[in-house]
Amino acid sequence: MKVKDPTSETAIKLIQSATELFNDFGYTGTSINDIAKKSKLSKGILYHYFQSKDDVYLFCLSECINNFVDFMERNISKISLSKETMIRVVELRFVFFDENPQYKNLFHNIISGKPTHLSKEISEIRQVLTENNISWIKLILTEINLGKDVLESDVSLFISILQNSSTFLLDAESDKKYRQDMINSIVRLTIIFLNGLREDLI
Repeated sequence: MKVKDPTSETAIKLIQSATELFNDFGYTGTSINDIAKKSKLSKGILYHYFQSKDDVYLFCLSECINNFVDFMERNISKISLSKETMIRVVELRFVFFDENPQYKNLFHNIISGKPTHLSKEISEIRQVLTENNISWIKLILTEINLGKDVLESDVSLFISILQNSSTFLLDAESDKKYRQDMINSIVRLTIIFLNGLREDLI
């Protein structure tokens, strides 16, 4: 994705407008005209910063992931296998979307790779999230010894699937009790997976 000076005031205005539109109406439901109209800027100015609608969309997805990862890193000082830390990690995912609802559906699209004609580019953007997950999973794995046939990649895949699934299960409007029940369930499943089915587990 190519963008000229994304930190300029005009570019920021375009990106904010595009992010809200793509989040609310999706890729197919948003046009260049829509973005120009919402940002109160001309299509000519938009094309000065971005080469195409695809570039605008991919940049918005990249901003979503980068801001999400930055938020998680700023709010988690230490990763461990404690139940408290696991709860904190899961809770923060939902706090981020509560505070940044303009990213919620974009995040879903990143996980699901939509639209499909951009799946390769979206996969590359998603790699930032994958690498972040792997980095903290490695820290957790310093506390346990993996079983004979268990690979580090197995742990990473399981936790990524569990966390990404949880984002689809809950939204900013979820009932508080339902949300807390789901958070507790996600944490319990993660700890069970990492510790095994010991008698004294939880």
